[in-house]
Amino acid sequence: MRLLAACLALVGAAYLGCSAESLFQPDGDGGVPPVMTGGSGPGSTCHGGVPDGWCVAQGPHAEDCDCEDCRALARCAGGCVDDGVCALGQGDDCSCADCFFKVPDCAPSEGSCNVDGQCTVYESCTCSDCREEPSCSQCVDNGVCVPWLESCKCADCAKHESCSSSSSTSTSTSTSKREQHEREQHEREQHEREQHEREQHEREQHERERSVAG
Repeated sequence: MRLLAACLALVGAAYLGCSAESLFQPDGDGGVPPVMTGGSGPGSTCHGGVPDGWCVAQGPHAEDCDCEDCRALARCAGGCVDDGVCALGQGDDCSCADCFFKVPDCAPSEGSCNVDGQCTVYESCTCSDCREEPSCSQCVDNGVCVPWLESCKCADCAKHESCSSSSSTSTSTSTSKREQHEREQHEREQHEREQHEREQHEREQHERERSVAG
């Protein structure tokens, strides 16, 4: 579900054929997020025959360079160096094989962690709930941590703040403090209920004694 939701959120087009097997393929053979462009005009080789402003730059459903959405991108304009290093702004862009889904700027934004035992599309692979997800099991190993795609098991993300022992300790400490606060709150409420019941019982007892005396 995490992969499917991410795919639909990023792509918004059924023809991309996103799947767990293709979306995160590090060798560039899988489906990838499209690169937004400003293409327009009818009668093109773009999917559906009409440019939509998005270039499906890589993967089995990639649009060719005759598609207006892709012509100006590095993949079609000859800017990709393909040397194993993503150099955005230096010839490469997110349409290049070295960049798509391999650097943070060409992947979904890092999500915040919600430690509740469930991994959602809004959480990164470095979050404790997501580290064992199949979609987080592939490492690019290019020296750049992509938190949304790579878990703490990947060398690139081993030093990420969410993976550090201090972060784990902080999370554990925060959880312990919250549990302690909830326990104290429960004890206060229990004490107040018992005190109220005791006072109520004493009032009733006093009323019965007065009634007998009268």
